[in-house]
Amino acid sequence: MYVLQCKKNLQTRGCHSLIPTLLLFLVHLIIGKIKKEQYQAHMDATNRSVVRVLMFPWLAYSHIHPFLELAKKLSERNFYIHLCSSPANLGHIKENLLEMNFPSIQLVELHLPSSPDLPPHYHTTKGLPNHLLGNLMQAFDTASSSFSSILTTLRPYFLTCDFFQPWAPALALSLNIPTVQFVVSGNKANSVAAHAFKKSGVVIQDSAKDFLFIKDRILQHLEQSSGIMLVRSLREIEGKYLDDLSAVTMKRVLPVGPLCSRTYCRR
Repeated sequence: MYVLQCKKNLQTRGCHSLIPTLLLFLVHLIIGKIKKEQYQAHMDATNRSVVRVLMFPWLAYSHIHPFLELAKKLSERNFYIHLCSSPANLGHIKENLLEMNFPSIQLVELHLPSSPDLPPHYHTTKGLPNHLLGNLMQAFDTASSSFSSILTTLRPYFLTCDFFQPWAPALALSLNIPTVQFVVSGNKANSVAAHAFKKSGVVIQDSAKDFLFIKDRILQHLEQSSGIMLVRSLREIEGKYLDDLSAVTMKRVLPVGPLCSRTYCRR
């Protein structure tokens, strides 16, 4: 059924209109609902041997690791993943990948502007003093031109990113590259926040800088990204909130599981 639908989509619509079908495939693969043979048939139907994805999480380990675990699962199914972050974050990730042997995941460095207050080792939330969080986000925004160059060079099939950088899906859209938002936090809180943002006009400001409005960033990201949102969750646990999040954002919300590391899951 999946393969027939893919063939029909390929015949009647353009390349990027296959994104929803492709993402449904990858989500079902992640949670183990279709077999590798079915996936390979889909790849043959769409004349693609490898799907290249650019992943771009926020500069916090709590965000980067779910992206990395998702990348690992996709890399096992003919996805080639470019994971983009600052060198301060990628050093730890590189050690993880070397230990686990994932040749289909390539790390891409995004260089943020440095300053006396924000040297390169502070281009991450790990060990960052609280009063410098606003400086980090401002430097992150300033690096948008560098990220644009990365997008232009790599030309991924689609971009997967966090909601802290609304300029990323805007840049991707200018290159006709669709963006899929990946939400790594609990979806009950996300559902409540989405209702607040959309209906009551509540403005939530970053604790470090008054001019950083988290609400505006999230809403801009929702407007620029595609109609599909991946969430780190299970329908069996958060089904009600996933449906609610889908209704308020008007996007198809697809849970991809808890995405814990293999080492942790074996404990």
